[in-house]
Amino acid sequence: MSAMDRQGLWSRLREAALVEGDAPAVSEARSPWFVRVMLGIAGWSIYDNILLDRFARGRPPRLTDKAAIFRFFLGLWKELREGYHLVNEQCHEKDSPFGDVDAQFLIANRRGIFGVASNLSVDEYRQYHAIGSGADYACGALFTLYARLKDPKEIAIAAVRAAIHFDVYCCGEIDT
Repeated sequence: MSAMDRQGLWSRLREAALVEGDAPAVSEARSPWFVRVMLGIAGWSIYDNILLDRFARGRPPRLTDKAAIFRFFLGLWKELREGYHLVNEQCHEKDSPFGDVDAQFLIANRRGIFGVASNLSVDEYRQYHAIGSGADYACGALFTLYARLKDPKEIAIAAVRAAIHFDVYCCGEIDT
């Protein structure tokens, strides 16, 4: 991509409020362009609709650290129980005292990479993370490729391919 194309693309992304600040230097090929927040969901696809509905009704949440992310998902859990009666409150584990949203979430922003488990516990990751049934395979690929490849997109695609190849519950096309 030429410098002119890169700058034009960056300007369009900034106008759409998807990125902030100046475009990263070309020498920073290893670092992705930071968006305000990227959200991945593994579990019931209805969460996509629920979150879109939630975000449309108010200011987007500030998912800046573990505590803020936990507060957001705790509030979402309360809304799920009060406003979305199609959500089951029961945990799948008989001995667990905690609720279960039966989904996992991955949040990546300029402050870090955070995973939210189905019991709403929040963890922070340094370099990469994966969620869903193929997460172990994807993390293995990420571990192997992170130091060897420079392109984050190439690393991510390889990790998803590993999950699809080795996990019976992962399938489909990779949409980039």
